[in-house]
Amino acid sequence: MKPPSLALILVLSVTATLFSGQARELPLASPDLVFEEKEGLVVVEAEHFFQQEKEEVRAWYLTTRDHTPDLQPDADPNHTAGASGGAYLEILPDTRKNHGEKLIKGENFINEPGKMAVLSYQVHFDTPGKYYVWARVHSTGTEDNGLHVGIDDTVGLKPDKSPLKTWE
Repeated sequence: MKPPSLALILVLSVTATLFSGQARELPLASPDLVFEEKEGLVVVEAEHFFQQEKEEVRAWYLTTRDHTPDLQPDADPNHTAGASGGAYLEILPDTRKNHGEKLIKGENFINEPGKMAVLSYQVHFDTPGKYYVWARVHSTGTEDNGLHVGIDDTVGLKPDKSPLKTWE
């Protein structure tokens, strides 16, 4: 029997407010919106986060066919032609695109899950078991390659600090 899967799909809508002089996405979803597992599958669209936190240095911004965030640096162009639903979330500012640019821990690099630009979703699982996270992502270079996922306020590590491999 194939294990159930949790799929995160990046299909977005426009909502913004002022943040450090730039547009920042407000949650589209309220905290009472709960995505429900059915027959071992949960689909959560990226724009339906109910909370964005730890966005003081970098934050998630929405790009659509009609709107590209005006936050610099952002070295890559609008990629909506290849995006599901013609929109996507991007973490900005993008201050390290390749190995030649300076790595600054806590600014353009974080090796500790849950410490920067965190989006939260309400998901309820009725069926116990092993779930896989599938995320549609786009990388524009060698330094555009990280994503941390967690469950129950634990991101990337089990409570005993061992690597998070499965949630059961």
